[in-house]
Amino acid sequence: MSVVYDFGTDDGELFLVMEYLAGHTAADLIAEVGPVPVGWAAAIGAQVCAVLAAAHAMSLIHRDLKPSNILIGPDGAVKVLDFGLAAAVGLDEFSQITYSGQIPGTASYLAPEVAAGLPAEPRSDLYAVGRLLHELLTGSGVSAASGPGPVIARPRSQDPQPVLAARPDVPAEFGALILELLAGEPANRPRDAASAFARLLPFARSFPPLPGVVDPAALGGPGNMYAAVQERVSRG
Repeated sequence: MSVVYDFGTDDGELFLVMEYLAGHTAADLIAEVGPVPVGWAAAIGAQVCAVLAAAHAMSLIHRDLKPSNILIGPDGAVKVLDFGLAAAVGLDEFSQITYSGQIPGTASYLAPEVAAGLPAEPRSDLYAVGRLLHELLTGSGVSAASGPGPVIARPRSQDPQPVLAARPDVPAEFGALILELLAGEPANRPRDAASAFARLLPFARSFPPLPGVVDPAALGGPGNMYAAVQERVSRG
């Protein structure tokens, strides 16, 4: 999430002062690189899950996770953008930002329960993480259906194509996790974002260069230096 530094009005106009974010979206990465290396897909997915764990702890559901809302910085750090459709769980007066009867989010990344008109829940965001990972690893969407109708109907009527069918180099446990994230029933998905993070983290290793996306010179920057210390502290 980007940082909001200030807000207010100027001559009657509302304004926000926000953190400047440099980088490329996951959609750009897929378009330029195609299927990405396993380590990078896991690293991106794990960071998204870390953000979701923080958001869900505050009772916020993103509801519009998709590659174009995932920004990858020059140092490989991930920012989750556009909480404009976020829902606040348990706060009815703020929980519906969209108009009555309007389905929130982007059709091709909607969880089946949301597409069916049911309220979004934290595991609805995890479904979108599954679609993101599937697309990062295969370079294409879960299904080839075109138009919002077929895309919304597909998850309720058939299982997604296993990643291993297109990427035999993906570890079986990683492929199984993606299928679990894409489960039609929320109860069959991982318990929460933190557990999905823990299962993704072991695969976040071995990072081949991503020219034009990740800058090797930025990898030793202050942010990564800080994270390296935090990693040691967390291990005791």
